[in-house]
Amino acid sequence: MMRFRLTWLCCMLTVPGISFAESAKADTARLTAQLFRIRQKGAKYSVSASEYQSVRAAYQAWIDARLQAGIAPETMNDELRRAKLFLPGSLDIGDRFNSYAGFLGEIEIRSSHGADDVLILTFSFNAGINCNSDETVLVYQRTPLRLIAAVNGQKAFTHGYILEDFDIGREDRGIRVAASAWTFSRCTSNWGGHRFRIDLTGPRLENLLDHESVGGFGFDTQVRVAGNIATFEYRGSLADPKILVRDGIMRFRVGGNEVIRQPPIARSYASFIGEWLAMDDTESSRWSSLQAQAYHKDLASRKESFEFDYVADCADSPAGREIGVRWESGSSTIFRIAGTRAPDMRMVSVSSQRSSMCHQSDVMTILESALKELPME
Repeated sequence: MMRFRLTWLCCMLTVPGISFAESAKADTARLTAQLFRIRQKGAKYSVSASEYQSVRAAYQAWIDARLQAGIAPETMNDELRRAKLFLPGSLDIGDRFNSYAGFLGEIEIRSSHGADDVLILTFSFNAGINCNSDETVLVYQRTPLRLIAAVNGQKAFTHGYILEDFDIGREDRGIRVAASAWTFSRCTSNWGGHRFRIDLTGPRLENLLDHESVGGFGFDTQVRVAGNIATFEYRGSLADPKILVRDGIMRFRVGGNEVIRQPPIARSYASFIGEWLAMDDTESSRWSSLQAQAYHKDLASRKESFEFDYVADCADSPAGREIGVRWESGSSTIFRIAGTRAPDMRMVSVSSQRSSMCHQSDVMTILESALKELPME
C-alpha cells in the first residue's frame, strides 16, 4: 500500500502545475454546470438515456485527465466534494420517491485477483427516483497508463446497476477476460437478482455473456478470473419458502468468442434442482439424461413454490441421491441426481414415484440433507 501511495506522489510532483490547474478548474466548472442543470429539473426527474450517456462520458473524461496527470483518486474526490457534486449523505427507503439526479458517487479503487498490472476504478451517477444510481468500472493498464476497458451493468442505459464484484485476468496476446456481477439499483431491498457479464478487452470491448438471474440477494457475489475461466459465486433463489436462498455457482470457460459453462453448476443437491429448473432447455440438456430432459420444459415453466419432502441415498449405479418435492398445487416430483461430488452431478431421472433402490436416511433432516454441500474433489 505504501509503494502505491508513493507512486502517486512521485507522479504528482512531475505535473506542470499552472497549466494543468487552469484546465482542471475549467473542466470541473463544465461538469458542475452540467449536473446543476439536471438538478434544477425537479424532485421527481429521471434522466434520459442520452443525458445519462453525456454525464457518464463527461465524468469519465474528468477522471481520465487527472489520472494522466498523476492525480490520486483521493485527491479527485476532495475536488468533487468541494464542488458539492456528491450526495450529502446515504440514501434509504425514505428517499425512494425523491430524485437525486445530478449527484455523483465517489471514485473508488478496487483490487484485482486475476491481474496485478492494472488499476481498477469505479464511479457512479444518480439518475433519478428510487435510488437509481448507475456504476461504471474503469480498468487501466498501469505501465504505460492507458484505459483498456469501461464496463457497465448494461450496454444501453434504462435503469441503474450497482457493481457487486469485478475481476480481470492477465493479458494474453493483447486480450484480457473481464468478469463482473451487478445488481439492480433500488432503495427498498437488495433482493432482486444478479446480472453477470463476461467481456473481452482488446481494440474494443466485446461482450460474450450477459446473464440475468431473477431473485437472490445482491452484494454477496464473488467474481474470480483465472486464466480463461471466470467464476461467479452468488446467492440465488429457491422455490421452497423454508429456504428461499441457495448458494449458487457459475463457471465459464472462455474460448475464442464464446463462453461455455463448466461444472459444477451447484454445490448441493437442492441447489442443483433450483439451477436446473432455472435453465433454458438447451442448457439443461447438457446436464440431463434424455429421460429427465423430457420433463424439463414443463417443470421449469411452473410458476408455483414447492417444499422438499423426501431425500434418499441411492447406492445403485449411478450413485447419488433422490430428492422429492411437493408442489403448491399438491402434486409431487421425484428428482434422481447422480454424483457424489459437486462437479459430477447430473439429472438422470424425473418421476412421480420413489425408487425402491434408494433408501431414506434419518441421520439428517430433509432440508439439511438436501442442502449439504458436496465435495469439489
